[in-house]
Amino acid sequence: MRKITLIMFTLLICAAQQVKAQTDSMLIRPTVDKRVELLSIIFRLTGNPEYNRNDFKLYTDRIESHFSPYKNHELISFARSLVKTDGVSYDAVMSMAINLDNQFNLPADYGSLDSRWNRNQVGPFIKLLKKFVKDSRFDAFYHSNENLYQEAVSRFMPIYKSIDTQWYNDFYGQKSNDRFHIILSMSNGPGNYGPSVTDKENVHNVFSVMGAWVTDSVGMVVYPPELILPVLIHEFNHSFINFDPEMFRTSGEQIYAAVGEQMARQAYGQWSIVLTEAMVRAAVIKYMKDHNFPAVEITKETVIQKTRGFVWISKLVDELEKYSSDRTTYPTLNSYMPRLAEAYTGFAQYTANYDSIRPKVVSIDEFNNGDTTVRSDIKTITVHFDRPLVGRGHSFNYGHLGMEAMPKIINVNYANDNRTVIIGVELLPGKEYGITLLGLSFRTPEGDAIKPYEISFKTAE
Repeated sequence: MRKITLIMFTLLICAAQQVKAQTDSMLIRPTVDKRVELLSIIFRLTGNPEYNRNDFKLYTDRIESHFSPYKNHELISFARSLVKTDGVSYDAVMSMAINLDNQFNLPADYGSLDSRWNRNQVGPFIKLLKKFVKDSRFDAFYHSNENLYQEAVSRFMPIYKSIDTQWYNDFYGQKSNDRFHIILSMSNGPGNYGPSVTDKENVHNVFSVMGAWVTDSVGMVVYPPELILPVLIHEFNHSFINFDPEMFRTSGEQIYAAVGEQMARQAYGQWSIVLTEAMVRAAVIKYMKDHNFPAVEITKETVIQKTRGFVWISKLVDELEKYSSDRTTYPTLNSYMPRLAEAYTGFAQYTANYDSIRPKVVSIDEFNNGDTTVRSDIKTITVHFDRPLVGRGHSFNYGHLGMEAMPKIINVNYANDNRTVIIGVELLPGKEYGITLLGLSFRTPEGDAIKPYEISFKTAE
């Protein structure tokens, strides 16, 4: 009997280890990838703004030192023409990177390549790319930075080890056959990309290309979990979201009518894409709740999604909680979709009426918005709202005139029971200014955020 018990115990352990191995196999160990580094450097040299960040200056200074002599290489001139004529930028660049092999060859079937790559120009681009690799001594540069790459990977490993891949199988009630890769990009600043490619074994490979935008006191990249984990959780969720959008058409179209303009600016041009993105983002928050993330981080993530237009996100998370609490009736998330479609009827009405819930700017003390004769010696811009805000922090962006028109901000204070924001500024005479207030901080205690509100003005000579 004891022998049988021992055998059974051993089999259980082996089974558990096999499940863990199968689950972990979906997530490949993070790495720095020379294809990603090469393409990032190429489109840095073309002048693409998204590839010209210097957040990780220790590394980008090395790039500038080594590759500046090649800014007019024939490859770079050719790539600039692709940017201008075909809009090759952002994730299209990373799409090319992950489609290449390690010898920088493109497979005969490159159907996964982003459509912005003109198929008639791909061959010449690859030919010039290989010439650039040789002429610029790219391999020597890459190998000279291997210690830096290894240190970056080492610093990322605690996040990698903390990702609960089993949660996805449990929560969705089904497995994904996708394989997930984490690539650490050293020069892309806060640019994170999610390209994918189906390999010759017909395995769908999903890549989360993570930028480097936070550094420590000596200038080395660090990866704060509260910034990195939501991005990774988001990317992995995409491979599990698979539902028939038709049952959501009426409510989806109503929602898009209310938030479509904001969604289109984020490249979400259809109601069905918006609903998929909403589900992915709500699942991020559900993961955070299930793993006992601090309440302040969960609130922040919720507010971020509301400011991006997913104003019904809290209600959607509530529905996911209901699904999780009754898995006997709903073994998979897809089995819950008819009930979720019913809930979306209410979501659509809520979203259509959301502007009435948002806090709004009612007045500015020092001048009227759009004034062209503002005194340059004023020291504050005092903004009044129609209801109390949370009263912590501030979130600004530049306005339509660009970053150069952003006023110099000295401090930010709240008054009048948090109904008033006092922005301390230093202004110059005869200058146009623009500043946009954002909902990440300018929101109610309940998490309802203002619409982005631009203040524009010009100071007198």
